[in-house]
Amino acid sequence: MKPILFLFISIFINSCSNTDCPEGIDILPKYGAVEKCAEQLRIDAQFLQECDQIYPSRAEAAVHHIDLAWDLFDAHQIDDAMKRFNQAWLLDKSNADIYWGYGNLMGQGKHFEESLAFFDESIQLNAHNAKVWESKALSYGQLFFKTKKLETLEKAINCYKKSLTIDPENPRVYAQLAGTYSYFMQKDSLAKYIQLTDEIDATLINPELRKQLNRNNQTMMKIEPEDVLTDVLWSFRTDKFESIELFSKALLEYNTRIKPNSSIDIDRIFNRSKEITVGYMFWGENEDGEEDQFEESFVVKTTNNKGFSVKEFLYKVHNEICEQMEDEDNVFFEGLTPYDDGTERPFYLINQGG
Repeated sequence: MKPILFLFISIFINSCSNTDCPEGIDILPKYGAVEKCAEQLRIDAQFLQECDQIYPSRAEAAVHHIDLAWDLFDAHQIDDAMKRFNQAWLLDKSNADIYWGYGNLMGQGKHFEESLAFFDESIQLNAHNAKVWESKALSYGQLFFKTKKLETLEKAINCYKKSLTIDPENPRVYAQLAGTYSYFMQKDSLAKYIQLTDEIDATLINPELRKQLNRNNQTMMKIEPEDVLTDVLWSFRTDKFESIELFSKALLEYNTRIKPNSSIDIDRIFNRSKEITVGYMFWGENEDGEEDQFEESFVVKTTNNKGFSVKEFLYKVHNEICEQMEDEDNVFFEGLTPYDDGTERPFYLINQGG
């Protein structure tokens, strides 16, 4: 009898033809939060009356409609799923799963900011559903691909970790954390979460992540560097400089403006090698036409017998990558991470801040 009720209500709601009624609100969360017309309110009242005759309580009726909504969601019938979640909302606004459903549906429609608000509503009602925290993390992850702001990834990580405190045996979340950490310099965390995933289900790790981990293991230096330029501030979002003199002046002015008491020595010898390999990251389109992060490297050279001064090194690095950094968010120089790529030439990866 319940499936018959479901069909009847679906047909009845779609039959509303009053021209004064707001249209399409049944496929929006909470019916679009708009004022309904008299005919729509009458339909709501009849729906609730029908449910009262069949179910022991409206709360139980809401659970039934939520179950229907998830089935439709899994079948990718998004509009119909939204209608069932809305009916559940009419029945019992205190059920946290309704807002979880709204959030997932908003995420399916790429409305990630809106989805986060609904996940928060769900968490306010029930903070112990690990899957809601996971869903919230996924929306933050998608926002990262949209905005390229690393702080959204940090929020995703926090949500994933919250999910794991509730359900510590979920390999899918460990795998998601491993993938998220691949965008950070915290390569030890990448290794950690790959291992934790493998302990539960080794099939969930993308082979590309394993390749990246292998590259990290092969190139990570075993010694601490004496100087990684963490005391020097700079932004790559400026045009190329015609001379090292102009760059040096701009570098000193920039550091003094950010840190008025700055006293950096840009003439000091940073590295005594004649050549240095430099790696950096930027965003672009992959072969599938989707936004992705890339890592590239280049070689800078000096004719100074003493090696690279700070100003010469940054001058040559800046002129090499500044055009690529024009539309990037992470354009601020935050020092260098040293690697050993198996050659005699030093290798440094730029730590880019946003």
